[in-house]
Amino acid sequence: MFRYISRRIIMMIPVLLGVVFVIFTILYFSPGDPARTILGVTATEQEVQMLSEELGLNDPYGVQLFRYLKDLLRGDMGRSYKNNKSVSAEILQRFPTTLLLATLSILFAAVIAIVAGIISAIKQYSVFDNIVTGFSLLGISIPNFWLGLMLIILVSLHWRLLPASGFYGPRYWILPLITNGVGYMAGIMRITRSSMLEVIRQDYIRTARAKGQREIVVILKHALRNAIIPIITLIGLQFGRALGGAVLIETVFAIPGLGKYLVDSISAKDIPVIQGGVLFLAFLFGVVNLCVDILYGFFDPRISSQYRRKKEKAVKMHAKQAN
Repeated sequence: MFRYISRRIIMMIPVLLGVVFVIFTILYFSPGDPARTILGVTATEQEVQMLSEELGLNDPYGVQLFRYLKDLLRGDMGRSYKNNKSVSAEILQRFPTTLLLATLSILFAAVIAIVAGIISAIKQYSVFDNIVTGFSLLGISIPNFWLGLMLIILVSLHWRLLPASGFYGPRYWILPLITNGVGYMAGIMRITRSSMLEVIRQDYIRTARAKGQREIVVILKHALRNAIIPIITLIGLQFGRALGGAVLIETVFAIPGLGKYLVDSISAKDIPVIQGGVLFLAFLFGVVNLCVDILYGFFDPRISSQYRRKKEKAVKMHAKQAN
């Protein structure tokens, strides 16, 4: 298992390098002059040229890319053109808010969706199953930014029940969580229902019931554990999407997180912040996928036993070669 995790971590390196190359190239060739953006329209051409030289913006493409990669190895993502603050410090300062929003959204969606998906599979073609199926289709179809705007208009402005912006306490969390979680909930419901329907028709489920085990034990211990792998995969992918896709939610609800910080930086053409933010989100997505792969071994005994057999085989081969 340790070798597998190490291999996955090493495989993340070329992915991150590819992300750096793509985002750096796009921003380098995009129209606009960062120095002019920093100094404003009232600055003279001489002042713009002096600042471009100071920031190294006049250097060739290869020189700038090499310098940026060298700084990244030291953990330096550069300084913001807008306020001259460290990009790394600014990202780490705002990231906890985005992480909290993504984590609460996925927990809210997963708990409700898994329970509803299990009941829907057990009571197939019932009224509850039809409601869950209809909600899943509706939840996937509704854009989350439109849902957020509708909730603000109805709940905050019309009924005055909850605040419309900010992220300063539990009352401020409710509308963003619902907006961000509905789409994820719909997807998890669908995959839970389909996975459970496939598993509960297997012979070992009928055998467990024939042995007289309680239905709750059959569902949770035998059926859900064997159906959980695709559910975990989807939750992991959606958690990565929630970290990166919080841009819309944070913008709609004026949440001071990493997503809104990136949107503001794109408007100001703050290249170091855009590069650092995208790279940081790509790294997080890779870490989430790695954690999902590790969880497979804990939930599915077939995967953990497979790694044990490989380890035992390697030990036997080593002992045979030693003899």
